[in-house]
Amino acid sequence: MACLWGFGGAKDGKAARTAESFEREIASLKERIDILEEGRRQFRHTLTPRLLFPIEWELNRAETSLLTALYTSTNGFRSTDMLSVAINLWGKARLADPTITLRVAMSSMRRKLRDHGIRIITRCCEGYMLTEASKVLIKVAVARALNV
Repeated sequence: MACLWGFGGAKDGKAARTAESFEREIASLKERIDILEEGRRQFRHTLTPRLLFPIEWELNRAETSLLTALYTSTNGFRSTDMLSVAINLWGKARLADPTITLRVAMSSMRRKLRDHGIRIITRCCEGYMLTEASKVLIKVAVARALNV
């Protein structure tokens, strides 16, 4: 049976590993990858925009994800980390700092929604939340968009 050195190589004096142990470890890692990818798929499905917002709001995909995350939360609040994940799932934050990407997207979305009476409040160092009046306005707008 062929013998392979540990990850550190012969220099660190670690015991040799057999090819079978490497194969078992590789199989275990592949299984773990499958589990993590399924979890990511389910998480992404949870955050996927499920709402149809009015077209005149002109929200892009990231903004739609953010507004959906805020609107579908039980109290209208989402943490900064959760919203950063929502944007990152669509590849927006891969090239930049996720916090900056979130702030830019939130600023753009606020500007677009301001004329429609929707307000998003910043909870310093915590996250963002919709006002109660905004939740009502969104509910009405979504219902109207579905009937059109």
